[in-house]
Amino acid sequence: MLFKKLIDIITPVFYFILRIGGMMMKHIKVIAAAVVLVLAAAVVIMVQGHKGNESLISGKGISVTHSDLESLLSDLGMDPETTSDDAKMRLVNDWVFQEMLYKEAKKAGIPANKEIRAEIKRKTYSFMRNLVVMEAIKHFVNDKVTVSDEEISRYYENMKRKNFTAGEAMAWLGVYHFTQKDEALSLFGRLNADVQGVPGEIDLGYIKISDLDINIRDEVISTPSGKAVKPVKYIDTTGGEYYYVFTVKDKLWKNDIMALDGVRKMIHAHISNIKAAEVTEELMADLKVKYNIGGINKGLL
Repeated sequence: MLFKKLIDIITPVFYFILRIGGMMMKHIKVIAAAVVLVLAAAVVIMVQGHKGNESLISGKGISVTHSDLESLLSDLGMDPETTSDDAKMRLVNDWVFQEMLYKEAKKAGIPANKEIRAEIKRKTYSFMRNLVVMEAIKHFVNDKVTVSDEEISRYYENMKRKNFTAGEAMAWLGVYHFTQKDEALSLFGRLNADVQGVPGEIDLGYIKISDLDINIRDEVISTPSGKAVKPVKYIDTTGGEYYYVFTVKDKLWKNDIMALDGVRKMIHAHISNIKAAEVTEELMADLKVKYNIGGINKGLL
């Protein structure tokens, strides 16, 4: 029975990852981090089930409550207060899609197939073990690493000419994502009327002008810093229509210095990685002593 429950948990997670990944192939780094969080979120939600709240959407044997959505947002590291309704709707729709697909898979006998069940069983232990190990890394490594604003500022001042000088024209961009054109146009107007603090923006950092899609390259060049680019329409591989509103935070020409706030996250990540590597090395050395681990027998490799 325990194995059956694990199968029921893991199988729909795979469908969910495929769905999310297909929509966001342009953001590979985001996907790499999000996959782990989606896996954990899916397990939590499947195990806990519905919490009795009113359903956001429901159908035959399918229901997603407000509490379910908040749990998923939390595990994805998304703030329910600042996440746009469009983003929430996409998460709910994708959750319902994978639920329906999973039910169809069960009707088709896919989970009952002996070869498939054997393969899932083989991966289940590794999957669950990796989740525990990742939580251990968070507990023993990540939670021990802190980066102060002073460290970030000092690194920036010491390295700005070497690491943060533009080699060519660049733009520091933010972006908002919508499924409705009128909402994108409304935000475009608000941003260009100098409305501040509009939630839901994704900071893209500095991007080479030459790397921008041809649909927005000229618009970015002609848009003053602090203003928004008119909504750009994209159609994904499934035929879905999306509208992006880009904000131009800063523009640089060759040999200009990037603004600290435009590279703050990058510096934070860089320093965090260095510190995490040091903590990990110390932890590994201590654990090898604790578990009496010797050297690798290279002759058996």
